[in-house]
Amino acid sequence: MRKSAFYLAFPLLAFAVAACGGGSPSAAAPTPGPTCGTSAQQVQLVYPAPSATGVSDNLPEVVVAVNPALEAGLWNLAFAQNNVLVGQTGYYFNQISASQLPAGSAPTTITNPTYELVPLSSNLGAKQTYQTALNIPLSNCTALVIPGGTFTTQ
Repeated sequence: MRKSAFYLAFPLLAFAVAACGGGSPSAAAPTPGPTCGTSAQQVQLVYPAPSATGVSDNLPEVVVAVNPALEAGLWNLAFAQNNVLVGQTGYYFNQISASQLPAGSAPTTITNPTYELVPLSSNLGAKQTYQTALNIPLSNCTALVIPGGTFTTQ
């Protein structure tokens, strides 16, 4: 009886660990704390365009405009649904030039923006609305939700 309980419990434990990201810092939800960034941080979703609908669930990247620039190797993108974080990218933002913006990018209202791109490595859920947020993995700050930074997949 003990062996059968072990064999039943072990896969369930493995599933639970995998569902929580297996301890990987890039997959774990951020720990609540003060909001990441400063009150002077300006950020705007550029790609996909804010409030876009019919966005491919196989979205290759997300681009934001920021001022001041994000510190390299520190920030990643978090996704929320109904104000609840549902995941993070495993990659950090990288600066790109305005000439590298993907087709369909929204214009920004931020003065002297720095464009930051993060690649996505897996598909998003179909017919889902996502809020975007800037996050500092391995910190105790709460992800900085991007005002108006939502989009809906097809």
